[in-house]
Amino acid sequence: MSRALPWLLAGLGAALVVAGAAVVLSSAADPVTVYTGGNAPLEAEDPGAYRSELTLAFDGAVRSSVGQLVGGGIAVLGLLVLTGLAGWFAGLRAARRRAG
Repeated sequence: MSRALPWLLAGLGAALVVAGAAVVLSSAADPVTVYTGGNAPLEAEDPGAYRSELTLAFDGAVRSSVGQLVGGGIAVLGLLVLTGLAGWFAGLRAARRRAG
């Protein structure tokens, strides 16, 4: 069982990385709308007096959907498992060199 555990962890880490990448690639690139404006504004008698426009440009901004963020988190978790396993193997190898 002790020899199978590192291979199971490596498989789990790789599966998490692949699953995270699949979620990121399959999720829509449309960002989540936080507020849709459920309350309609009141109509003014003179619409010109209260008219206001705001134009925001998102050139160069990163826009992500919830699915992309979740997929990225899953992929990072898989990379952390693989990094921990690599550190464990490096420590095991160093201990064997010192002992032998």
